[in-house]
Amino acid sequence: MTDFPGSKMSSKSEHHSIERYKSKKSGSGTIVSAMLLDLGFTLGSDARIVDLDDDRIIQDQLKIQTIHKSPPILGLLCGDFEAAENLVELLKSKANNASIEELVQCGKSFLEQHRSRHAFTTYMCYVKERVPNGYIFYFVPYFNHVNKCEEDYTCKCPMVGIRHGARELEHGSIYNDGSGASDAQEHLSMSFFDGKMVQHVDAADDYQIANIKKKLKISLIQARMITRLAMIHSCLKDNNCGAPFRVCSVSVDGAIEKEGPYGFVKTYLDYFQFLEAHDRTTLFLIYRQTLEGSNFGGFVVENIGLPVKKKGHRVALLEGDFCLHRVIFKEAKDVNAFFDDGEAVTECPPFSTDKSHLKTYKLDTREVKKNKDNEIILGLKTAKFSEQEVAMFQDFETIYMGKPTKDFLKSLKEEVTLFDEESP
Repeated sequence: MTDFPGSKMSSKSEHHSIERYKSKKSGSGTIVSAMLLDLGFTLGSDARIVDLDDDRIIQDQLKIQTIHKSPPILGLLCGDFEAAENLVELLKSKANNASIEELVQCGKSFLEQHRSRHAFTTYMCYVKERVPNGYIFYFVPYFNHVNKCEEDYTCKCPMVGIRHGARELEHGSIYNDGSGASDAQEHLSMSFFDGKMVQHVDAADDYQIANIKKKLKISLIQARMITRLAMIHSCLKDNNCGAPFRVCSVSVDGAIEKEGPYGFVKTYLDYFQFLEAHDRTTLFLIYRQTLEGSNFGGFVVENIGLPVKKKGHRVALLEGDFCLHRVIFKEAKDVNAFFDDGEAVTECPPFSTDKSHLKTYKLDTREVKKNKDNEIILGLKTAKFSEQEVAMFQDFETIYMGKPTKDFLKSLKEEVTLFDEESP
């Protein structure tokens, strides 16, 4: 691979470029993974974006982006999506006329001027002289949190410092960032047992598996498969992580392979044999997407009174404007008991090809509608809905249920977010 042609950039023009790429988007990324091996590098990500203020799922976004086509430079976005995307757009605008070193300096200048309460990271990966390389740009604010503070994006505690900069990635390492980073780290370590697990390295809040030896020469196909498996594991454990997933790789010859977007249902089926441990205590709820609000699924769990270990979260969008929500029960017998008590489905809903795998439950929302003018609706612990959202509630919402069997999953019709130049 050839070197990148360079041309010096003035600080004045650089500043104007930074200002030009300010956007109005607001949302936090969840899980991304970068792997630097002998044969090339692999990137993986989910697509979910969560509102920074109230934790509701607001949109899907493409987190793996092309900064430069030939030779290829790819960017991986995580954290505050507005800031991360602005940085990548700035790098794109400079990539044709700048060396890697100049792009790194451009990224550092962006970070020096950036001010926010929200952390983010951006990976820039490339191949130079047949060796995978990359940098991580990081922005991590510090706060003086008071007692009993939730220590999340909604707190108003004073910001007392910022850690930011760029750090070169190590060849032979795997990097994970986002709310699901520790879960991805855990499962990737099973595939790379000879590597040393490193948590929260000095320069950025990423998780790292370093010094991989035995599997440095695995194929990029294998690396993409392992990365996607880590994505689904993170999605199953973390409320803010979710499909569709995307993975890609760049070989030392510069060849790019892109896979996805993969929906939750397809990924679950592809890796079903590895996920069976989750099945015994899992139940899927299906409800109207327009009710998602600030975690409508958690509201359903609370008001039905299910004996759950985790309230779960939305994991997929289905045809006909429906959400697929995964709930984890305390014991397998509770799953069977609740499902068996449900009503049989007489007409096949738009998201299914086989109603025999479904049961329904009627959720009474009349008290919620009656108290819709209250700031905190009576009986509601984990979610707040606006008056407009409550107005969409039916007196008795139909909640569908399904067990995580292969036949049930195969009967679902999932909708997957597509972006430019993508195909399912």
